[in-house]
Amino acid sequence: MPWYRRDFTLPAGAFARYVPASARHWIIRFESVNYRATVWLNGRELGTHAGAYLPFEFDLTGLRPGVNRLIVRVDDRRTPADLPPGPGGGWWNFGGLQREVYLRAVQRADLSQVQVRPILPCPTCAATIQELAVVRNVTSSPQSVRLRGRYRNASLDFGSTRIAPGASWVAQAVLEIPHPRLWSPDHPTLYRATLTLSDAHGRRLGGYFRAGSGASRSSTGSSSSTGAS
Repeated sequence: MPWYRRDFTLPAGAFARYVPASARHWIIRFESVNYRATVWLNGRELGTHAGAYLPFEFDLTGLRPGVNRLIVRVDDRRTPADLPPGPGGGWWNFGGLQREVYLRAVQRADLSQVQVRPILPCPTCAATIQELAVVRNVTSSPQSVRLRGRYRNASLDFGSTRIAPGASWVAQAVLEIPHPRLWSPDHPTLYRATLTLSDAHGRRLGGYFRAGSGASRSSTGSSSSTGAS
């Protein structure tokens, strides 16, 4: 049962100047922990998670000026109800933090989930691209936001809405590509998908980028991350 501790200070310059302090929010993301994780910040439990094969996140509440302390306890014991089932799984039972741990700076609203789904009935058919984004208001006041995107050279407009405090907006858009260029080892074509989230004045709050199987989020300010190991 390994334990991890990391003392850190919040990086400066992570937020745009036009975003007030009340609309600034931090999220911590774990890319992979095997198997059960319990996370504390400054002595207060943030939450728990089970499962090594999907990333998970917690809202960072209880942050303080200066140095903050993150504690993570990992239990690699598995039961018959887990995936893969325990106590044995056909291989050596390893555990701990398997991938990166980092902070995400969120301004007013967060692109908490993004789905890009290409539908191709046949190799020579037109492709339909269905995109879905869940936008969560991380503040205690209503937020007006607009979401736009691009899929290679095509533009998408998800529209705009006003999100209640703590609520989420499920935004959807669809486009058609008449003659898609399919990926193959000889022609490894990738289509870049991007999203831009802005406020009621058109100022950028955050974004999303995907090319092939890779994906990442971004915010207006400089990058902000810290490891826990």
